[in-house]
Amino acid sequence: MHTFDPHSPWKILFPKGNLAVAAPGKNINQLADGEIGIFSNNDCLTIDAASIPTNPSVFLATGGPTVEDSSRSLALYRKSMHNYNVNCYRAGQCKIIELSDICASCEETYIFKISYCSQDTLATLGAANASCLFSVQTSCCDGCEGCPSGNCVELVKKAWININKSNMFIASVYAKADAGNLAATPLTEAQIDALFILAEESTFTDCPVLRITACPEKAKRCCNIPGVYPEFLNFDLTFLNDECCGKVTVLKNACHESQSGAEVCNDETEELLYQTSGSSLRDGDGFMKCMDKRCNPDAKYTLLTLSSTTPSAGQLETWNNNYNVVIAIECADTTTLTGLTAFFDVYTEPCMLPPQSAIAAACDCAGAKAKQETQAKEEVVAKTEVVKDVQSEVTKLQSETSHIDSK
Repeated sequence: MHTFDPHSPWKILFPKGNLAVAAPGKNINQLADGEIGIFSNNDCLTIDAASIPTNPSVFLATGGPTVEDSSRSLALYRKSMHNYNVNCYRAGQCKIIELSDICASCEETYIFKISYCSQDTLATLGAANASCLFSVQTSCCDGCEGCPSGNCVELVKKAWININKSNMFIASVYAKADAGNLAATPLTEAQIDALFILAEESTFTDCPVLRITACPEKAKRCCNIPGVYPEFLNFDLTFLNDECCGKVTVLKNACHESQSGAEVCNDETEELLYQTSGSSLRDGDGFMKCMDKRCNPDAKYTLLTLSSTTPSAGQLETWNNNYNVVIAIECADTTTLTGLTAFFDVYTEPCMLPPQSAIAAACDCAGAKAKQETQAKEEVVAKTEVVKDVQSEVTKLQSETSHIDSK
């Protein structure tokens, strides 16, 4: 996931093996396979945080199986750093919508309208959403005068069956008492049938709830509009009936996977094509060849991104170039990540970029973002309290100054 302008020069590095950041005094040839080092631009030897004051610029490099396989970045200038951040692996989660408080009449048609959009629908339909309609007809009431209240369990069950047939969405049925409870267990078909019989034989007010989930990996095709690539951008449910009953609730919003191996491998391909303009990577029939890739498509990554302004000079003028380094660290390699953030928290201080060690410590392979978000909120609260304290002191000083002036 880019956190910088991808049109400016950039380099992606892949340390591996959860190795510590190289100790001071090494040159590139001495790096172990997968080891990453931070090098002085003065003598091309590795340094640690203690040497930062005497090193206005550094570069990074990773070792490979052979010296020729090592990979390095361009220089990063300490006083012109303008981007430093850590992006943890984030697991995807499906959007879940629940329909509760359903009522039903016999001999009525009910429509479940599920609207969605994805990258493909945007390309095909523009801003208009694609919609899938699921129709349910409730049973007739033989021998009845008029049409009494129908069996809402029948309505829920038929909708559950129809929606699951689409292979586009996942429908589940839950007991009324479990409405809103994401940890609850869905009802089996036998349990739903038992509720149906109960509703037929007695006054029944505990109509079960219908829960619908949209997952990118479950998406197939619906209404001839592909919804597979890359993910749902939106997904909503409308329950159409004449009785104006039923409540639609969003239980969980979609969260798309980020920093997966496939995504990072795509970033690496973009970087390699940028460096070579693509021309040397194709043979006569147009197929890729000789692309030396280091990413693991099955891994989950934490990305550490660094951006600096690099000075350049010509005969008549000087100018600045933006340069970016992305370090892709497998999510379990906490030793490597901790060592890098400990160094760059200090290195980026002159530019007042926020330290990233706390965020890095919250990263994990489960993609748990709650811990990071909680920490971020706590930091905002803490900063707000500091601002309030400062404002209080300023107000106090202004009051005292005004009192002195009045004398």
